[in-house]
Amino acid sequence: MPKQFYIKAINQAIVIHDTPFASGGEGELFEVLAPAELKNTVAKIFHPSKRDAEKEAKINYLLKNPPSFEGSPTEHPIVWVKHILHNAKDEFVGFLMPKATGEKLEILTSPKLPKYLGKEWNRFKLGGNEALRLRLKVCYNLAAALRTIHATGKYVLVDLKPDNILIKSNGVVAIVDTDSIEVIKDGATLFPATVATPEYTPNEYYAGIQPGKVLINTSWDNFSLAVIYYRMLFGVHPYAATAKAPYNNINALGDKIKHGLFVHHPDLVNQFVVVPPPHRAFGKLDGQLRRLFLKTFVDGYENPEKRPSAEEWGQALLNNPLLLTNRPLPSKALKLEEINDKNWYVLALEKALREQNLQLPKEKSNKKATLPTHYTTQALLQEAMTYYKQAATAIWKVARYAGMVIMVVMTLFIVATIVGGAPFGDVVFALDSIWMVITFLPSLIIQIGGFGLLFLFAISPFLIATFRQFTGMAKDKTQAVRKNWIGSFSFTDAQKRKSLEELQYTLYNQRTKTKQRLREIKNELIVWSQIKTTKEKEFFKKNNQKIVESNQEISNQLKAEKRAIQVQDEKAKALMIEEANVIKKLRKSSQQQLEEHPVYSTIKGKTIHQKMAFLSNDQGTENSRIDAKSIWAELQQLEQQLKNSLQEIKDSYDKKHAVLLGDTSQYKIRIDDLVKGSVDNMRQKTRIDSQLMDKSFKRLLKSIKSLRLEVDSKESELEAINSEIKLLKDELRRYM
Repeated sequence: MPKQFYIKAINQAIVIHDTPFASGGEGELFEVLAPAELKNTVAKIFHPSKRDAEKEAKINYLLKNPPSFEGSPTEHPIVWVKHILHNAKDEFVGFLMPKATGEKLEILTSPKLPKYLGKEWNRFKLGGNEALRLRLKVCYNLAAALRTIHATGKYVLVDLKPDNILIKSNGVVAIVDTDSIEVIKDGATLFPATVATPEYTPNEYYAGIQPGKVLINTSWDNFSLAVIYYRMLFGVHPYAATAKAPYNNINALGDKIKHGLFVHHPDLVNQFVVVPPPHRAFGKLDGQLRRLFLKTFVDGYENPEKRPSAEEWGQALLNNPLLLTNRPLPSKALKLEEINDKNWYVLALEKALREQNLQLPKEKSNKKATLPTHYTTQALLQEAMTYYKQAATAIWKVARYAGMVIMVVMTLFIVATIVGGAPFGDVVFALDSIWMVITFLPSLIIQIGGFGLLFLFAISPFLIATFRQFTGMAKDKTQAVRKNWIGSFSFTDAQKRKSLEELQYTLYNQRTKTKQRLREIKNELIVWSQIKTTKEKEFFKKNNQKIVESNQEISNQLKAEKRAIQVQDEKAKALMIEEANVIKKLRKSSQQQLEEHPVYSTIKGKTIHQKMAFLSNDQGTENSRIDAKSIWAELQQLEQQLKNSLQEIKDSYDKKHAVLLGDTSQYKIRIDDLVKGSVDNMRQKTRIDSQLMDKSFKRLLKSIKSLRLEVDSKESELEAINSEIKLLKDELRRYM
């Protein structure tokens, strides 16, 4: 039964689901059922043992002091307290928070993605073309969220780990479980965080600094953040390696962190016996990001304050070439990755089948059928067209042979007339008589029944095709009417039960016949399919040498073209690096201007936007004589100048990339021509049309196609019958 709680602050009752969808050591999470405006929130209800005055005070503090995130109002990168909940006795029980969706970030911290993930996650696969850029973007999003929390000066997460971060396939992240963070006020711990995870905990933890006992500062989170980043970028923990003596017996990651056994520590190069292969990718990472990792795990080992902050990581990531210049490579822009080495013989066969409309339908349909196919217009038209084709073929054969006979007779008659010296009028009379014979049947039909009878003959194939469809429909309608009459004309429950049982018996018989026919069709289909496979194998065996040689020749040509495109890709990469360096130089110059300016340097914040935001809050500067409004206007002008300069750079490199893309188009044209010509050449060399697809093979394909369509029809009909039987059984139970 749904539970009801209250939000005292707005005098609002809420209803939550009776069963939690998640639970933990402190409480359980519930879906909010009402009111409608709060359905995008989640209720966290603490276990009774956790509902003390300190917990209530902490949640109340979080509610009144939220971090301010600059981003989309529809996204929640930090899942924070929204409302406090009380029960009917006015007792504190928990709180409401925004609903966060996605997967735990843990899915991106291993060398391989979990198999249960959908296709939309494949682009995050390590080693893929887009993987590094996308993962760096996720790192930036996480840095932005953590910076927002640290910027308050009031909070330290302490237990920052992938399990407490959700991610969507678009790279958007959300930090959850924020009610367990450490709260700081006036340089002292107001509400401690008592939980930490060893793999993400810095070395000072092992020296005796434990959450809940002493103040934990943001350098703790900075260590955890770097570990998460390393695992996301390389799929392995930064301390995961086997060391030599005296550390050879240290296996736990926490103990390796304690002793500072970072895999890329410059003083421990020869200290490791086994280093997992994923660590090798570290050397290919952007130099600025490598230095931040070394500052965290090497310099930060002795001095935690040297660990880069979330803001430093954010600035470095923002200046990374992959994020500064998000341009597709020429091969990507032209979709050349879709062209791979293929079995050109198979493509040639598919093209031949497609041109002659002989492609077979899929053996199994994934669509859930609820009605027999005789209710579908498409099936009716397909069957009608089959009869029309058969009628047209028969008429054509008769006309062809009759024409041949007439031509022979006429030729002989004309020759005989000329040789015998008969008048030419006899020839004209004979031709007129033959024409009367040809038009006799249509004329007779018109004389007997008029054009209506002729029209009836014309649509007779359609009527024949629809006869079975209409009979099936009539049968189903009769059953439906009969079922309705049972309720109208049965006066007792016994009569109703008997009528329903009779109808059920009819359906059982119908199902038995349908199953029997379905078995017959499937057995016949197996036989014909085996014959088809055998013939194709024989043809392939006979032409194997030609097929192999042609495939190899085409593959070599494709590889040559692809090598040329790879050169274009390398040129594009070099252009992007060049563009990124120009952008970084411009931003560095802008930053230097802020730092060296006598007034701008006194305003809090590192970027122009941050300094403007500080002035907008009327917090002034360290020099009270400064006019905040005029300075804000100057900064706005500087920001606009920076934007204009960045746009000029972008426009300039847009043109350079457009030229490169134009040069690459010639390779795309050549590859398209090669693919198209390769299929036709394979088809010609193996003589698929004349040797494989002869009359017998075409008849075989048509038979298989017809059988598969009938299988789909019968399976659909069987499913509909089973559904009807199920409904009857449910109705019969009411009269038992």
